[in-house]
Amino acid sequence: MIETKILLADSHMTFLELLKTYLRKTGVTVLSCSTVEAAFSLALQETPDLVFISTNLTGKNGLDCLQALKMNGSTKDIPVVIILTSGHPEVIENCRLAQCDEVLCKPVSRQIFLTTVNKYLDLEKRLTSRFNVAFPVHFSPGFKESFIGSSVNLSACGLFLESRNIFPVGTELTLDFILPNTDIDIHCKARVTWVNCLGALRKPSLPQGTGLQFLNLTLENETAIKVFLRKEYIRSTHPETLKQCGSVEG
Repeated sequence: MIETKILLADSHMTFLELLKTYLRKTGVTVLSCSTVEAAFSLALQETPDLVFISTNLTGKNGLDCLQALKMNGSTKDIPVVIILTSGHPEVIENCRLAQCDEVLCKPVSRQIFLTTVNKYLDLEKRLTSRFNVAFPVHFSPGFKESFIGSSVNLSACGLFLESRNIFPVGTELTLDFILPNTDIDIHCKARVTWVNCLGALRKPSLPQGTGLQFLNLTLENETAIKVFLRKEYIRSTHPETLKQCGSVEG
């Protein structure tokens, strides 16, 4: 399965939009709705990897949707997190009895929300993983000539650049590169976070170069990199999926 899907169900649009902003940099596909009927229908149609349901849904209570999901053969194994407006012990116990996997109480902070997401989906590990991939990278410190190096690995947060031209930690560079097997041109700034110099290699397994952190990726470029990394993740962990869906190079 190439996409990672999260279903958010709450009757308050402002709260839904807040949760969506928390997920913006994770690369997941977000499904959202405000009624019990829509939540159950979306879960059946899309089979999300994780569901967040508020008890204040329009129509029946959110617990009714939870019970329906847990009783259905195609959705019973999907983790469901109930979001409450009140943390009363009796209400929480009712959620547990209804077989919810987790209970959160409003207000839900970004840290708590993403910690819960990663508990079930481990997105953080996937998106911070670096994949060995080589491609030309044009870079410039912004005030002199530009240079060209080669990436050694790539993550959603940055890349390691092999180059004879080494700049101090903290230096901001302008990068320009094309993602392999695509026509997507990535143009952004990056900060030098560490250096690997010949004669004093911090990581002997890597060549001379610098570790770079992306600074101002556009949403389009950010998404493109995450889609590329998702395919690399699948290639390394589930190669049979790529055979079914088509190779990255295709």
